[in-house]
Amino acid sequence: MRPLKRSQNMRRQRLYVAAIACVALAGASSVAQSPRAEADTANGPDPREIAVPRIAAPLGTMPGVNELPTRAAMPDVMVMKDGTRVTTRRQWDARRQEMRRILSYYAVGQMPPAPGNVKGREIHSELVLDGTVKYRLVRLTFGPQSQLGLDIGMFTPVTGGPFPAVILQGGTPPGGTVLPRLPQGPNQGRGENVLLLVGPAPSAAGDSATSAAPARGGRGSAAPPTAASIATQRADVLRRGYALVLFNPNDCAEDTTLRNMDGSWAFRNTRFFPAYPGYDWGILAGWAWGTGFWRSRLPGRSSPSKAIPTGSHSPKPCGSRYSGPGLPMRS
Repeated sequence: MRPLKRSQNMRRQRLYVAAIACVALAGASSVAQSPRAEADTANGPDPREIAVPRIAAPLGTMPGVNELPTRAAMPDVMVMKDGTRVTTRRQWDARRQEMRRILSYYAVGQMPPAPGNVKGREIHSELVLDGTVKYRLVRLTFGPQSQLGLDIGMFTPVTGGPFPAVILQGGTPPGGTVLPRLPQGPNQGRGENVLLLVGPAPSAAGDSATSAAPARGGRGSAAPPTAASIATQRADVLRRGYALVLFNPNDCAEDTTLRNMDGSWAFRNTRFFPAYPGYDWGILAGWAWGTGFWRSRLPGRSSPSKAIPTGSHSPKPCGSRYSGPGLPMRS
């Protein structure tokens, strides 16, 4: 019996030591993760976040996050803010404006109005796809004192028109001006909170503020795409009677989370944003604005009655017609 008792005592001691070790490890883990765990438990912003300076946009002030109601499900788009159900076209128009205001304030920021002075000048043209399609590089100018610009590459069948247009976000159109690019934010694309850091990544601190964007090739190519190569890649679209319009969204708003030392977004220093300092629009709004206002002002027979923007997170219509500029709300 004594060997059995000794064995039982040793087993109890091992369990006791193991329990102490588990408690110690759990405590160490909780200490190591305490800042993040406390932030997650509070279900609020991380106290280490560096605030973005507020821009007093014409939209005014709406309720803050802590003042908004808690919803268990998505809100009904067919119910007005006051609870009235939408049953008429007039009510739907009013509801669209409500949603546009909500999205502008809480999501994408308020965009400036369409510039109204858009002009296009053809820089270059050539025939592709055995002479069945014409490529034109068009330089658009617009904005205050016509100080803003955007290069657009247009592919249109040589006969017929006007054509419905597929608007393709990509690299700089063939023959267009490659603009310098800001570097990415120090933790961009890592699934981390970009509000925790300001300034460039340490390895990029000695680099210049901007660098030329690398040439983007087509589908696996390292060389800059040509009009002929793009037309060949998109031949199915062009042969079905569509026009193809290519532009670089980074020429409208640079896709970077880089921040200035005061906490403001560095993308607001370039492209369209300095011309409209009183608006708090962000990158997606810059792309939507840059896609929407010029589509009906393209020169020649390529002015599309219908336009279909494409891209993984680009502004898309709720049907085949784009209501431009701003949010694509028309079906």
